Amino acid sequence: MKPQLLTEVDFERLRYPLWVERKYDGHRLLIHVDESGRGSAWSREGRPVRAAQWIADEAARVAPAGWYDGELAGETWSATQSAVMRRDGSKLTWWAFDALTPEEVTDGGSQVPLEARRARLQALRDVPGVRLVESALCESEDRLGELFLAAMAAGHEGLVTKACGSGYACGTRVPTWVKVKPCS
Repeated sequence: MKPQLLTEVDFERLRYPLWVERKYDGHRLLIHVDESGRGSAWSREGRPVRAAQWIADEAARVAPAGWYDGELAGETWSATQSAVMRRDGSKLTWWAFDALTPEEVTDGGSQVPLEARRARLQALRDVPGVRLVESALCESEDRLGELFLAAMAAGHEGLVTKACGSGYACGTRVPTWVKVKPCS
């Protein structure tokens, strides 16, 4: 599966309310649970990620068949890189933010609203190595600015905004998922 990708922010195009979450500085990671209950961990480019196989195995114990989208991250970007290269994910966390059924992936995505797809992630809430991404409902540009400043003060890479009720389009950039990062 090729994941949906973020678009660069264009504040003129944002429509409120929208969901806001922390942007993790890690590796995009897809967990696949197949129909027989086996798990596997994949990069966004479709390569196996051995460092996260243990997380996929744990997820497969409790999650129904499907694809689970998220970000694999350690304490820092370099710590994440090093762990992935060493194939040692013992100090990495997978931050889950979306879930698709096998049928939705076959169809190239989902029109099921984001909120309903996120509800599917509850199956993973007690899985070792997994955390569910927290989202805040944001109703205005002023509030988005406040959340952004708080994220920067906390040392985060930035924010991700997602339109309320948005679908999921495999393998493409969409204007409903937007990254908000400091200007370089």
